[in-house]
Amino acid sequence: MIKTRQIMYILLITVLLLFHGAPGSSAKDVIGAIKEEKGVSLDSIDGIFPLVMSEYAEKVTQNTLVNGGIAGIKEYLKKQKINDSSIRAIPGNQSDNAQIEQFNKMYNKLLSSNPQINKEKLSYAAIRGIMKSLNDPYSVFLDPKEYASLMEQMKGGSFGGIGIYIELDRQNNNALTIVESIEGTPGYSAGLKSGDVIIKVDGKSTKGVTINESQKLLRGEVGSRVTLTIQRPGVKKPFDVEIIRDMIRVKTLIYRMLDNNVGYIKLRIFGENTSQEMKDALEELESRGARGYILDLRNNGGGYVNAALAVCSNFLATGSKVVTIIKRGSPQIPYTSSPNLHLRAPIVNLVNKYSASASEITAGALQDYKAGTIMGTKTFGKASVQKIFPLPNSSAVKITTAHYVTPKGRNINKRGIMPDITVEAKKDNSKKVQVKPGPPEKETDLQLESAQKLLEEQMKKWEEDRNEKRVIADAIPVRSLDEQYDYIRKNYGNDAEIVKNLLFHQRGQIYDKVTIRKDKVEKSLIFDIQEIY
Repeated sequence: MIKTRQIMYILLITVLLLFHGAPGSSAKDVIGAIKEEKGVSLDSIDGIFPLVMSEYAEKVTQNTLVNGGIAGIKEYLKKQKINDSSIRAIPGNQSDNAQIEQFNKMYNKLLSSNPQINKEKLSYAAIRGIMKSLNDPYSVFLDPKEYASLMEQMKGGSFGGIGIYIELDRQNNNALTIVESIEGTPGYSAGLKSGDVIIKVDGKSTKGVTINESQKLLRGEVGSRVTLTIQRPGVKKPFDVEIIRDMIRVKTLIYRMLDNNVGYIKLRIFGENTSQEMKDALEELESRGARGYILDLRNNGGGYVNAALAVCSNFLATGSKVVTIIKRGSPQIPYTSSPNLHLRAPIVNLVNKYSASASEITAGALQDYKAGTIMGTKTFGKASVQKIFPLPNSSAVKITTAHYVTPKGRNINKRGIMPDITVEAKKDNSKKVQVKPGPPEKETDLQLESAQKLLEEQMKKWEEDRNEKRVIADAIPVRSLDEQYDYIRKNYGNDAEIVKNLLFHQRGQIYDKVTIRKDKVEKSLIFDIQEIY
């Protein structure tokens, strides 16, 4: 997870970049030796050591991992108030096999001497300790509930909830804080706003809660009521907001038309369905006359690499290198864009300090190819790739397996991407702070307004340049093959037959000479298809 923030959807939005569907060994293949049985067994812990050593992006010794597992067990025993002096660090001067043998002896002795210990929870504690020893916030153990929530979010789904993004704000003592309420949901209608701190849920304090615990408190049956006690910046006293839960349908993006033929797409996460959702959004916006696009990746912490490739493929030339994956001991693997069948158009990409991983792959590629203008504030700076390895009992480990660089070889890890144009998300503090429940008063989004203004200027210049470059003055400009066929049908009827196509260049411009036949009479039309190609 992002080391300074834990941004989540109400169920669980991961902010990690996942390596999904990559070439080579699959997660299932690598971990296949672990027995498929109920509960995480000692055999499973044994299997974690070689798995992490072979897959982790940096070289790590088994002794580090073994002692990490011991530290995890000690932490569990401390919480359970169990004192067992037999659990101690294992020296690194022993062979790997000897270390494993000693670990197993301590583990089995602990269980036999303390029958009250929950074996499954002890195993979880050991694996968490192993992952923690890597000192990598992105390499973690996921218990069955955490793993199920993550997969549900990435695959899309629906649940009973209120429809907000939340975070544990480490700059405010891990206070449970609302990042954004989603328009059209109960949380939005109730007036929940970005920056609101949820101090109680149904009278229960949220101090010290985890994200998973918060999820349990906030989700519930459709139609059930939940009361949030809110501390709002600028308001002296906390106040209660009662909300009726509704069905929250998870989509990875939303889109709409703005004024002056501007298409707006806000991508919340790079999930399993993002490719199709993006395709549908672009087709709909194109059909409604969009001549330019704002791609909003603010507060988007990432997702699947393949989803980032799919998004970039809509805006880059076919076969463009989007990202290069660098894995320890392996050749660098460049990933390229798929065929682009969408219209060429100017793009403004909005980012902020919470735009991370897959968002940065996208912004980095657009910036390197000058395919769009990056606007907003510097991105988070996460250039590592994680891969999920399922374990028995529906748990999993998530391991950093590689790093990536942008098409031009930039390493943005801990550096972030500087926007081409910096626009801060300033707030107008002169307005009275809203306290009463109800839809939030409309606030000025200076970054979005700036993006739209710039895009409209770019669209105007784009059209002027296109007209200036047109060598054949009477060529018919079209932006897609559908538009070309629609022109022929509209002007010559449905019975007009296309008998010949001839693509040709003239002074750098691409034209399509189409010969049509109607009533045994042939006619030639010349189309300017520069925007298609």
